[in-house]
Amino acid sequence: MSDRLNIDMGNFDADFLKSMRKEAGFTQLALAQRLGISRETVIGIERKNAGTIETLSLKTTKKWIKVCRSGTSATTRKTIQDYIINFFDLNV
Repeated sequence: MSDRLNIDMGNFDADFLKSMRKEAGFTQLALAQRLGISRETVIGIERKNAGTIETLSLKTTKKWIKVCRSGTSATTRKTIQDYIINFFDLNV
């Protein structure tokens, strides 16, 4: 099974990932270091660079959420849960 996401740009919310990073108190560089990716990759994701997003791995997305969620409010954590459910169309 591939670790790459098949991103539907209509469902991808880079603004939410950026907001979550900021709320958690991470700079782009600090988050990049925690995720093991370059700062330029974080910038590309946040700017909705199609090439960066197309190569975004599920592992990186999962790490982004895990690293940031502990520093966010209960409301944001609930939004994260809802975002994941909607992104992967898991509504039952």
